[in-house]
Amino acid sequence: MNKFLSALLTIGKVFLAILIIPIAQILAEVVLIPFGEPQGIMKGITYILWGILYPGLAILFVWLFAKFICKKKMSEMLITKVRVKFKWVVAAFLLPLGVTAVYVIAVPGQIVKHTL
Repeated sequence: MNKFLSALLTIGKVFLAILIIPIAQILAEVVLIPFGEPQGIMKGITYILWGILYPGLAILFVWLFAKFICKKKMSEMLITKVRVKFKWVVAAFLLPLGVTAVYVIAVPGQIVKHTL
């Protein structure tokens, strides 16, 4: 019976760990609901806020999961502190710009903005 409960708890922890990401995503969107449907420059600012909130909430929930559910430190779970390096920030901006530039230069046709 003890092995059964241990297995059941482990399976429950796995499902909870999988649910952390959708919960963080939904909460990030709920926080941004008061801003309404963004228009113009606010649309970009809303995307930036969501891009900060979503991983921030996910990291917070993983920390809470490790501390209170698994009762371990993040370092024991091989999750180290986030260190932002300048070269990776530059790469994060340059890579999408590079891909877009290749499409604009190398692919014939015209750019059409599609809205749903």
